[in-house]
Amino acid sequence: TMDTLTFDLADRLRKAREIHGWDIGEMADRLGVSRGSVSGWERRKHYPHHKNLRDYATVTGVPLWGYSRKIRAH
Repeated sequence: TMDTLTFDLADRLRKAREIHGWDIGEMADRLGVSRGSVSGWERRKHYPHHKNLRDYATVTGVPLWGYSRKIRAH
């Protein structure tokens, strides 16, 4: 369901960031986005654009591709 997808993505984004010990501000700086954007993705307020998912995966080294196709379909 959408709720499960949202939870899975938000949880994965947060864990990918936390693996490196980065706070939300540091992650936002690394991605070139606002703290509110990162916070919103992790709190399930809105979905990241596929470019942000790609950047997130590149910066953290954690693959997130399985989620991007599902998100773009909605």
